[in-house]
Amino acid sequence: MNFSRKEDQAPFQTVEFSDGSSEQVWNTFGEEQIDLDVTKEVVKQFIRDTIKDMASHGCSLIRLDAFAYAIKKLDTNDFFIEPEIWELLGLFP
Repeated sequence: MNFSRKEDQAPFQTVEFSDGSSEQVWNTFGEEQIDLDVTKEVVKQFIRDTIKDMASHGCSLIRLDAFAYAIKKLDTNDFFIEPEIWELLGLFP
């Protein structure tokens, strides 16, 4: 699988789901790393549950290297959008 992308190519792909439906999904870092829509409550709950599960298995530190990319906006050059990034970070334990 080729992960290179032209600069002018949008970072999304069309994915087909098991029910036969398809949808375009955003993938900032590559085709195998689909972004989560952190504006959706189901995604926020998924992140909370994942963090809690990791902690219950002894994880005491989680690196959030690319967390700021979660609040990216089209037609902007900045990936670290304030205050939205701090509001999102505050939602998780």
